[in-house]
Amino acid sequence: GRYFGRRGIATGLAAVAVSAAAGPLLDGRFAGLLAGTKGLLLVFGLAVGLGLAGVAALSRVEAPRTPGTPRRVSLRQALGAAAGGAVGRYAAFSLVWHAALNIGGPFITVFQVEQLGMSATTIGSLVTLTAAATLMTGAVWGRVADARGDLRVMLVTGAVAATLPAFWLA
Repeated sequence: GRYFGRRGIATGLAAVAVSAAAGPLLDGRFAGLLAGTKGLLLVFGLAVGLGLAGVAALSRVEAPRTPGTPRRVSLRQALGAAAGGAVGRYAAFSLVWHAALNIGGPFITVFQVEQLGMSATTIGSLVTLTAAATLMTGAVWGRVADARGDLRVMLVTGAVAATLPAFWLA
């Protein structure tokens, strides 16, 4: 739990810092030469590079082994072990939840720019606020889930989250 908590804080802080810098960079506020496509390519290139560096770093992390378990497990064995019980149900929920959230992701920024007239700085600020709010409230939601139950919290927050797109259209 502590590892994932610290990892969440580290990734949240990185999201806040990068989001705060990316918008003004794309608007050309740091250097006019990077406005528009050049800035977008730079930000995208940095994202790809940092993502690959993260994968490389993660591949070096040695996972603790339970005595008696094989060193390597095939994907089929891992899926078979996770298919039943709480892990399988959570994995299925997580798959559907993230697919639902991310299916419209590529269109949100286009909508914000073309229909709402937002600048990259404004969009970056909104992303920064979202990341900061997530970072600051993660521990609170963890305590609520411990007190009220994970399922109840996921149902309530999922129902609220499902209504949020209606506010984008208002």
